[in-house]
Amino acid sequence: MVRLAPGATETVNVTVPARAFAHWDEGAWAYEPGEFTLHVGSSVDDLPASVPVHLR
Repeated sequence: MVRLAPGATETVNVTVPARAFAHWDEGAWAYEPGEFTLHVGSSVDDLPASVPVHLR
């Protein structure tokens, strides 16, 4: 968790496990290649930041 004062900024690293991009397909985890977008915010109604993720 990162807490900041109003108006403050900080760069943080967030590790997202590869399996977060997988789906169950016929008895095994499968990965679809392509570009996905991770959205970051305080709630689903407040997502001010995003970053593209490329899966090969």
